[in-house]
Amino acid sequence: SQVKSETSKTLTSTTTATTTTAAPGKTDYNDEYAESHALYTQALNVRMKLLPQHHPDVLATKFSLAELLDLLGDETSANRFRQEILDVYQVEERDGDGVEEKEQ
Repeated sequence: SQVKSETSKTLTSTTTATTTTAAPGKTDYNDEYAESHALYTQALNVRMKLLPQHHPDVLATKFSLAELLDLLGDETSANRFRQEILDVYQVEERDGDGVEEKEQ
């Protein structure tokens, strides 16, 4: 499906996690973030092979990966995963504070 194809592209492009520079005085967690990224990516790949795209475990893993990517500074990839989650529920953002359902 197109979503699986797009997700595979995103996973491939984000496999080499974007690194961040730790704030002065803080420990550099890049290795831990990279390991987390690899594990989330593996989990998502397995879940997408075994479960339907709308399964809660697939969506939860996409959400967790999006949050990690955002933390790593890769907002574009993070937003792609977030949009995939919204698409499953046919929700789109609108101007203002709320959301509305997509017309079918």
